[in-house]
Amino acid sequence: MKMTSKKSHSTEFIQEHVLTGYTITPVLRYNLDKTEIGMNIKPISYTGDDSLQHFFASGQEYLHAMELLHEVECKKPIFIEKGSEEYESHYKDDTCHICEEEINCKISLKEFIKLKHEMKIEEDDYTLEKSMEIPMYDANWLKGPKVWDHCHVTGKYRGPAHSVCNQQLKGDKTVPIFFLNLIGYDSHIIFRDIAEIENIDDVQVIAKNLVKFISFSVKMSDCIFKLIFLDSFNFLCSSLSKLTDNLKNKTDILIKESDKIEVYHQYFKNTYNNFRVKHPELSINCFQLLLRKGNY
Repeated sequence: MKMTSKKSHSTEFIQEHVLTGYTITPVLRYNLDKTEIGMNIKPISYTGDDSLQHFFASGQEYLHAMELLHEVECKKPIFIEKGSEEYESHYKDDTCHICEEEINCKISLKEFIKLKHEMKIEEDDYTLEKSMEIPMYDANWLKGPKVWDHCHVTGKYRGPAHSVCNQQLKGDKTVPIFFLNLIGYDSHIIFRDIAEIENIDDVQVIAKNLVKFISFSVKMSDCIFKLIFLDSFNFLCSSLSKLTDNLKNKTDILIKESDKIEVYHQYFKNTYNNFRVKHPELSINCFQLLLRKGNY
């Protein structure tokens, strides 16, 4: 925040909020943080006058890393043991686990692809209206025969599926970035100067109104993946301050009956472990300051 003196009509501006720094903490699922590529995707902290430009440059680096991670680690073949319960149930179950409709196309996938080519059915033609032009088949049949659907990250079998449903179930090539109070505050600071940021090809916005954005996505140059900005408050049942207060009140009660360190380690595991690693010389009473809002 810096002091300024500007006038616009009847309004006098006496302060201007300026971005001075940021911290990004990446979170990877499926133990991808333990892979060779994942271990190089690390938190970034920065302070400086060019924080917004630096932030998007860091975002671009994350996108390139995620694209490499996707290429190397997200193409695992299906892992299922012959004779297992899952293996046997695949042949007995004729319900697509994706659309939950019956799989009534009984020809092979190779025959279906050949027939689809002969009928010149495009990828977006699997609608009831289109199938009405082909009386011998219905919309469900056009979803294709049964295939094995599996997770390409873990190789785990997920269930039987129509071949078309399986093809359409593609991973979303976006990297979500969560802000606390993005809608009410942070988005204003970002959009105020986003036009000056280099290497941004496109910005798409889902707006609540003219001044509040529910989310927005940013396409960076030379990147296949996109950054999508989301407000964490939309995924919580209450404000973060209220939720942490509830948790702290619960721990305050438990501390009276058991060991303070055990309670903090159970309910604030990551925060407590990070505190012990970075500040082993500080007492447990100093950790309590981290559980309060407005302490710097």
